[in-house]
Amino acid sequence: MALSGGVDSTVALHLLHRDSGPQTTLVGATHVVGESYRCCDAVALRRARAACARYGLPFFAVDLTAEFHELVVRDFIDAYLLGRTPNPCVLCNQKIRFGLFYRALERRLAQERILSRGDSLLLATGHYARIQLRGTERWLMKAADRSKDQSYMLYRIERGMLPKVVFPLGGHTKAEVKRIARENGLLDVRREESQDACFVEGRVADFLARQPAASSAARGGEIVSTDGRVLGRHGGCIGYTVGQRRGLGLAGGPWYVVAVDPGTSRLVVGRRAELARPVFQVAEANWLADAPAGPLRCNVKVRYQSRERPCTVAANAKKGVLTVQWEGVMGVTPGQSAVFYQGDRVLGGGFVL
Repeated sequence: MALSGGVDSTVALHLLHRDSGPQTTLVGATHVVGESYRCCDAVALRRARAACARYGLPFFAVDLTAEFHELVVRDFIDAYLLGRTPNPCVLCNQKIRFGLFYRALERRLAQERILSRGDSLLLATGHYARIQLRGTERWLMKAADRSKDQSYMLYRIERGMLPKVVFPLGGHTKAEVKRIARENGLLDVRREESQDACFVEGRVADFLARQPAASSAARGGEIVSTDGRVLGRHGGCIGYTVGQRRGLGLAGGPWYVVAVDPGTSRLVVGRRAELARPVFQVAEANWLADAPAGPLRCNVKVRYQSRERPCTVAANAKKGVLTVQWEGVMGVTPGQSAVFYQGDRVLGGGFVL
């Protein structure tokens, strides 16, 4: 059981301990990616270790600090400096939690002689999502609690990992999870787990401004309209993303950020209608279903908190790029993820260009 020290993963551990059969060996583990980060600071580790001690279970902390900084934090910084808006949780799930962490646990548990040859290692997390068996396949599905569904954040895990993943909370609502925690005296349910980047304290713009590589993107520049008129000035491109409305300080609004150009320190703004992109491209697709042989009709979600909208996904003339035609009323943000659904099933997705 992957533990963060928060309510969700602790209740998931409780459910696994309650429901696991005699053939199951249960252990707890936390991936450490930075001692000062909310997800694995001293408090989180102490709570995770205490949760395991409650049930007499072994607990392991796996240090992946260097890997996390190289694969997630560095990507986050680089993306913003190119005018994109990344989602670090998506990359962390793909490369750290369901990638390096899982493989490191395999080695560690084998060394400890907890995992024997021929055993299957299943990784459980506190995500609100479901794994469903359909024939011989495992499908990634939305959670029962749609208000907490986290399937969007999980679309980049390898398809081959689906048989190795367990989501104990997938069929529960958040209210039920809090009730279970209270009734079993597990921990203070008022301590919530943040869904923001765990390594960013305060504003993203302030975090980025402290990075040595961000000096050029942190300098002020012009705010121009889509027809080239200079409307004002800004204090640094790194504080803005496509679609943003607040913080522009311009008269005659509302204005929206249409493009970010850190190279020239220029923000391009326009009206709401100018954000519309009825067609956009997606790269680095990861499929949890069979990749479509032709145009695919499905739904697409372009932000974690946004609504799904009908779309058609087709191969682009450029290798490795998909073209998405959708019924979107707002723009899409370069760097964010477009995730494709059919009903409750996650088909896959990729990064918006």
